Amino acid sequence: MSKEIVTQIQIDAPSHQVWQTLTDFHAYQNWNPFMVDVKGAAQLHENVTISVAFKDSQRMQFKTKICEFESAKSLCWTSKFLIGGLFDSVHRFDISSISSNQCLFVNQEAYSGILVGLSWKKIEPGARAGFEAMNRALKYQVESQLFARAS
Repeated sequence: MSKEIVTQIQIDAPSHQVWQTLTDFHAYQNWNPFMVDVKGAAQLHENVTISVAFKDSQRMQFKTKICEFESAKSLCWTSKFLIGGLFDSVHRFDISSISSNQCLFVNQEAYSGILVGLSWKKIEPGARAGFEAMNRALKYQVESQLFARAS
């Protein structure tokens, strides 16, 4: 069984500015309410450990591997629960320019495996809320930095 969550937000900043903030994993703890701690480097084939905080204060940690890294455009990582085929995920961040000072940020994750159907009703609301909170926080962080530089 497979399921997917797709969220997006328009950010009033150039795509390279969004990319800078998105790939500065060490700073996530300062602005990201969902992915509160990310250990590892934003590089292709890098192993990255991500700590996620859900609204109910539950925290989970995931070991991922970066499978796509295209500067100012896309970042993607994969993860597996225990062994492949139980609960696998592919998380993508895509940035597309709307204009020189605006871009669309898409935050999505595809889930597959035999446990997805059994756990989807519990996972989906919290994950979707977390993605949307991250999107809003990323928008605020990037736009605030641009405003501060312009002042």
